[in-house]
Amino acid sequence: MGTLIRTYESLHTIITEAIDAPYLDALRLDIPEDANDKMTAAQISLLVGQLLAYVEGTMEYLKLEEPQSLGDEEKRSVKKFDNFLDEMNTDE
Repeated sequence: MGTLIRTYESLHTIITEAIDAPYLDALRLDIPEDANDKMTAAQISLLVGQLLAYVEGTMEYLKLEEPQSLGDEEKRSVKKFDNFLDEMNTDE
């Protein structure tokens, strides 16, 4: 279970470094001490779904904006997320 926890925490960190959004703080992993493996896996599964939905929504929103309205940092974030999503789709 430790690998699953570390993987989610790493994924969350990568995304929060690229997107500065208070909502992402709510998607931090917070496992109760008495949680068993099934409860932990269910919480991580739920959080992954919410995180993915947020990232995909953010990407769609950024693609709708005029490219010239984005600064260099935002353009880098968009490219980073495009690459990230491509990698996620390749792993399936």
